[in-house]
Parts: sequence; C-alpha cells; structure tokens
Amino acid sequence: MLNSLPVLSHASFFAFIGGLILFFFGLTRTTEGMQNIAGGRLRFIIAGLVKNRLKSCLFGLTITSLTQSSAATAVLTIGFVSHGIISLVDGIAVVLGASIGASLILQFIAFNPGWMLFPLLVVSVFLRFFARQTYLRDAASVLFGLSLLMLGLAMMTSSFEPLRDNPAFGQLISVLQNHLWLSVVCSALLAALVQNSTAVIALIIALGASGHLHFASGVALILGANIGSCAPTIIAAIHGSLAARRVAAAQFLIVVAAAGVIALLFPYFIGIISFISPGDADYVVTTFEQTQWYQVSLGQKPFITRHLANANTFFALFAALFFLPFLQQITRLTTYFIRGRETVNEYGLQFIDYRVLNTPPIALSQARSELRRMAQTAQAALHETRLYLGDQKSERLHKLTRYENLLDLLQKELISFLVELSHRFSSYTSAREVALMMHMVADFERIGDHCQTLVRLSLRKQEWQVVFSKIARRELDALAVETVAFVDYVVGALDTGADDVLAEAQTRENFIDRSEEKMRNDHLQRLTTGECAVRPGLIYIDMIQALEKISDHAFSVARCLSGDKK
Repeated sequence: MLNSLPVLSHASFFAFIGGLILFFFGLTRTTEGMQNIAGGRLRFIIAGLVKNRLKSCLFGLTITSLTQSSAATAVLTIGFVSHGIISLVDGIAVVLGASIGASLILQFIAFNPGWMLFPLLVVSVFLRFFARQTYLRDAASVLFGLSLLMLGLAMMTSSFEPLRDNPAFGQLISVLQNHLWLSVVCSALLAALVQNSTAVIALIIALGASGHLHFASGVALILGANIGSCAPTIIAAIHGSLAARRVAAAQFLIVVAAAGVIALLFPYFIGIISFISPGDADYVVTTFEQTQWYQVSLGQKPFITRHLANANTFFALFAALFFLPFLQQITRLTTYFIRGRETVNEYGLQFIDYRVLNTPPIALSQARSELRRMAQTAQAALHETRLYLGDQKSERLHKLTRYENLLDLLQKELISFLVELSHRFSSYTSAREVALMMHMVADFERIGDHCQTLVRLSLRKQEWQVVFSKIARRELDALAVETVAFVDYVVGALDTGADDVLAEAQTRENFIDRSEEKMRNDHLQRLTTGECAVRPGLIYIDMIQALEKISDHAFSVARCLSGDKK
C-alpha cells in the first residue's frame, strides 16, 4: 500500500508540462515540414501502391515515416480496402508497416544529440527568415521541430530528477517493476486515453533516462503503449465500415499476439535488445567526470534511451515480419467473427474522411479520388443525356435525376472539405492545387446542370409536339457527339495527367465553338427560308447553347489541369 502520492514541486511540474508541450509542438512542426517536403512525392507513392503484402508493408512504413501519423495511414488504408483498391490482406500489411514507420522518430531522439540542439535552432531560424526556396523553408520547419523534440524530452527528463528521493514515487516504480503485466496494462490505458503512443513512449524514455526506470520495466511499458496505439483505429471503426472493423480487429489481434509472444520470451527479448544496443541499459552516471563524458546529469542513464527506442522498433518489426506470412489466416479469422458484405454509399462521400485533415497530403489524395468520382458522374450524366435526346425513354429520367442530386451533394461536400484543407497548407503549390480543384468541382457540377437543361428542353419539345428538321437533328447529334468526346477526354486526363491537355482541349473547344456558330447561322438561314418554324427554333438554339456551355466547362477543367486557370 502506498503511504502517499508522489508529488512534483511546482517548478518540476511546470518543467514537465512545458517539456510535454514542446514535445507535442515539435512533433507537429516536424510532421508539417515533412509533409510539405514529401507532398508531391507522396502522391506518386500512393498512386503506385502495389497489391503485394510485402510492398504494402513498405508502403505503410514509407507513408507513416513521411507523415508521422499512423492513424492517418490507417484511415487511408481503410478507404483503400472499402473500395476494393487493395485486399484486406494487403490493408493489414499496410497497417503493420505504419507501426514501423511511427517508431523511426523515436530512433532520432535516441541519438541524444544534445549538442545539436542550439545549432539546429540557429540553422532553422536562419533558413526560415532568409531562404527563398519553399523546400528550404519546409526543411527549416523540420529542423525546428526536431530541436523542440530534443528540448522537450530533456525538460521532461530533468523534471523527474526531484522524484529520485521521493519514497512514494520509488514505491510506485517498484510496484510496476515487480508486476510487469501491470506496467503493460497501465501503459496501454494511457496510450489509448491520449491516442498518441509516440508521446507515451517518449515519456517512458524520459523516465528511463532520468534513472527512475529499469530497462525491463521500460520494455513492458512500451509493449503496453503499442497495444494502446490500436485505440484510434478501433474508435474510428466502431461506427465505420465493415472494412474498418476488420482492419481494426486484425491490427489489435496481431499487436496483442505479438506482445504475448514477447512476454513469453521476455528474457530472450531483453537479451537481444541489449546485444544489439550499445552500453549497459541500466548503467547510472555517478561521477562528475562521467556527466561531462556522457553529457547527462548525475543519476541519469546514458544508454537506456537507445535500448528503449530499439525495443520499440524491434517490436514493430517482429509483429510485421512474424505475422506477414499468416495474414490470410488472420483475414479469415476476422471475416469469420465480423461477418457481412461491404456496402458502398452511392449517394454519399466514398473517399473523403475529415479525420485525415491534419495530414494534408493524404487528405489531398482523398479529395482527388472524390473529384475523379464526381467527374465520372458528370460524364455518365452527359452520356445518358445524349441517349435521352435520341430516344426520349422515360426510364432515363430517374437515372439522370440521381446523377444531378449526387453532383449537387458532391459539390457541397467537396467544397467544404477543400476549404478546410486549404487552411492546412503552408506551401503555395499545394494551396494552388486545392484552389484549382475547387474550380473543377464547380465546372463538373455545372455540366450536370446543363444536362438537366437539355432534358427540360427535350421534355418541352415533346410537350409542344415539336419536330426538328432532318438536317437540324443531324447537326444537333453531331455537336452532342463532339461535346461528349471532349468531356470524355478531359475526364480521362484526370487520370493520365497528359502534358498536352491544354493544347488538345483548345483545339476541341475551338472546333465546337465554330460548329455552334455555324449551326446558329444555318438555323437562322432556315428560318428565313421557311424550312424551320419559330417554335422549334427556340428550343433548338437553347439546346446548342447548352452543349456549347458544357464544352466551355470542359475547357475550364483542362485549364485547371494544366495550371493555366487565372
């Protein structure tokens, strides 16, 4: 039974809180800088995802290393699995790779480069204020964040020193060290509560470096923190899709199983980490000369930081490499317990998830996917409209109404998401792309509106019992074919990213403009000669105008794709 609670002095308490805040702020700045630097490359990494469990694992490692957000990687993976881009097996492999990627930032901290702290600050401030290139300013953000990470960890480590003579704190640590399972449970609960296992493991490292924690106890706490790291995915999956629940269940099952295996072989695991890591983890600095040599204070442990970081990375590697061959069996197990068939919400967002807004490159990738879906919907609406102009089949009206409602919904949701996303980017290039995407969203929605205009004109034509002349029908259909082909080309360019998209689009736009003008003049000529009546002529003119407007919006999209939009 504890006689009293361990209490920090006011100075130590504020040093701990300040160090924790600096650590979180440094992690945020490092993440933002890395995301800005990797933004363009991240697009190609995501686009090049291969359906192979080993490469999927490497994909998860790479994405999380660049974004420093395993939760965002998990959300992205769930979207891939839900839409059949990758299988559940490959999705689980991505999540396993994300755990490895999340451990790499702690490897940097473990270098304990205290002498680099102020040089990094000086270099980062110099680059921030004097560098003109965007990538150098982003690099400054990374360096500044890393220096804050080191400073925050050093402050937390120092804040624990006064507790060395506190009997209650010593008793608490003794309980944790004598009951390793309790260490695992407490750490798992803490990581689940704060939903940031990196911060929890950094806290464990600070406790170890201050001399309060034995290496074995620190490893047990790290095992618990890794179990608690599953909490964000589990919480997101509670009301999520079937794929989300299966990915979350598989991740939790693998992490708990890996922790169980490590617990059974705990002495051997400790021995392996001690063998591959320099120095004695529990070596304590006791003389002034040693403090000068190791650049730490009296009573601190200079080697335990590296040992704990290696234990965390080795655990993530073990979980990935040991269970990768058994992912098929794990998938069958999760599918057996979480049954059902994945359903896609046709009239809602399918790719966008607001939880990844704090990871802008991934959020931008989701927005591109949703924009592509909107483009394909507008394309399908135009194809259906052209068919309706020819056969006036009433069953097409219901489908066209669904397309229009979906386009209106996607415009509203995409614009809202892109506005939120635009506030997260500091680089001009990414912010510019978001602005261009907003223009394209509006263009595709207007294409849908003009399709509805054509449908209403066709219904009015039936109501008035209007019949176009043979030559008018032929010209109208020819213009519709050219307009459909133009929209098809632009929608295809969303995927291919053709370099000459603007030149080709300009050629098509000019041809349609000339055709529309010629049709208008020819129609006026037919009116004067009596070949066409006035009433059909009004509908005919409105129809060719609607098709020409669709062509204008297709050209506007092409300008956005080429970056030429003013």
